[in-house]
Amino acid sequence: MHNRFLLFATKRLLFTIPQLFAVSVIVFFLIRLLPGDPSYMLAGPYASPDRIVEVRGQLGLDQPLVTQYFNYLARIFAGDFGIRSEVDVYLEGTTPVITGGPAQKDIIPILALSPK
Repeated sequence: MHNRFLLFATKRLLFTIPQLFAVSVIVFFLIRLLPGDPSYMLAGPYASPDRIVEVRGQLGLDQPLVTQYFNYLARIFAGDFGIRSEVDVYLEGTTPVITGGPAQKDIIPILALSPK
């Protein structure tokens, strides 16, 4: 009986690996299908084309899609879920941007206060 449960649990855990991979691919490409370019918003309404190119480079949007996906996975595994939109910070440069701050600073308190 114990062996059967262990085998069942192992199979279920191993099956979650391709599921998580599929979810990450779907989420990544759905985000890329959204209209607009985040570098335009982050560079500001009066940004020069050079500044927009600079912001695209800082965000990694100038790299091939496969490279962007692996960078996305690396950030997810490191616990970096993106930036939040309530704090003004600076990207490397002098132009202030609208968004900033790690998203986990918002997520962790919510999870800690959620009912169990």
